[in-house]
Amino acid sequence: QPLDWLWARHAVDRDEPRFFGIRQPRYVIGTGLNELHGYAYDDVGVPLITVSLEPPAGGSQSLICPDATPADGEWVCDWDVTASNGGVEPAHGAEFALRLQATDGLGQSGLGPWQPFVVDSVPPTVTLDTDASGLRDGSMVKSDGFSLLGSLTDEGGVGRVGLCIDGA
Repeated sequence: QPLDWLWARHAVDRDEPRFFGIRQPRYVIGTGLNELHGYAYDDVGVPLITVSLEPPAGGSQSLICPDATPADGEWVCDWDVTASNGGVEPAHGAEFALRLQATDGLGQSGLGPWQPFVVDSVPPTVTLDTDASGLRDGSMVKSDGFSLLGSLTDEGGVGRVGLCIDGA
């Protein structure tokens, strides 16, 4: 008698996510809105990241960060630092503690360690040395570019510098 067999193989995911964290910001945050960029990997994807917060003002809070693309290994979540500090702008140098919980597509959760983040509320100082740069009122510059010289200081590091020339 002919006999047909049907084999099905199903992998079993017994483990919670174990490889997850925050890529940006690394340690220094600003007041107001910050964007957390992170990574999270699991065989069945990680559709949910929960961020536990301990603000300088005391207490604890949680941010719920759903991920619409759980299999890509990346997640992004908005964090309003001032709102999570009871609506009060945290002082320069104040410290938040964050802890991640990654939940995979099967509902299994992994918990990460506490991470400190320090508030930088003082803007950088930028000075332009017009003499050293060769910029004098009415002077001409090359169309293919020129160098600007000056100094830039900030205790938390500088992400970028913008330059406006004639309003552009």
